[in-house]
Amino acid sequence: MKKELFFLCVFGKKSICMLLMCGFLFVAAFPGYSDNPIFTNTYTADPSPYIGQDGRLYVICSHDNPNATGYDLLKNYVLYSTTDMVSWQDHGIVFDVNNVSWANLAYAPSVCYRNGKYYLYFPNGASSIGVATSTSPTGPFTDVLGRAMVDKNTPNSNVEWCFD
Repeated sequence: MKKELFFLCVFGKKSICMLLMCGFLFVAAFPGYSDNPIFTNTYTADPSPYIGQDGRLYVICSHDNPNATGYDLLKNYVLYSTTDMVSWQDHGIVFDVNNVSWANLAYAPSVCYRNGKYYLYFPNGASSIGVATSTSPTGPFTDVLGRAMVDKNTPNSNVEWCFD
């Protein structure tokens, strides 16, 4: 059997068309990944979006130290916001674990709003999770409890990566 007939028999015309279409869409979409970066002025990880009561979209991120060789230098969170997904405002550092007596790392954050306060949930590495609050979506956020809210001693929390 000729090669062409073999492929038509095995894959069919629709499969070949779908494969070509998927390949075309992948190639066509690829340049779009770099057209409008949110920010380029700092190293970040773990972005977490939230909508403020003011209607702005905020993105809080772990702030990577440019000299880091691992996760050992994630010490604070930076914040960016927008109203149009094109122009971004840099709000700088909004929380730093150096201001918390019990924590020493700032992993993947998350923020929510309730009853007039913004709550920042911050993992201390993989060992515990704390909570900080602010009345403003831009912080600064302050540790509420002075200790971890959840740690490996909390029932059902003795897992390798406590914040996952």
